[in-house]
Amino acid sequence: MAAALTKAGLPDEEQWLDRLLVVTSGQTCPTSPDDSRLAHLVGMFGVLNECGIAYQIIPDGAHDPVNKNAQLKRVHHRRRAQTG
Repeated sequence: MAAALTKAGLPDEEQWLDRLLVVTSGQTCPTSPDDSRLAHLVGMFGVLNECGIAYQIIPDGAHDPVNKNAQLKRVHHRRRAQTG
């Protein structure tokens, strides 16, 4: 992820990635409003992902160039199928 941020011209965002990993790994509790927001976002997307998997939601049209990546979509589909 850090390399992707650098490649995208966002090296300053690496500090947020580092903090996100620390807060969501359980190594520490959120200690600031920003930490709480990061933890909330991860939790929110976790619930959305669980819902998508549980109800076998078929991804809709791509809204972002990343979502148009056919190889990435195949990997995602295969991994979702493996989760049950």
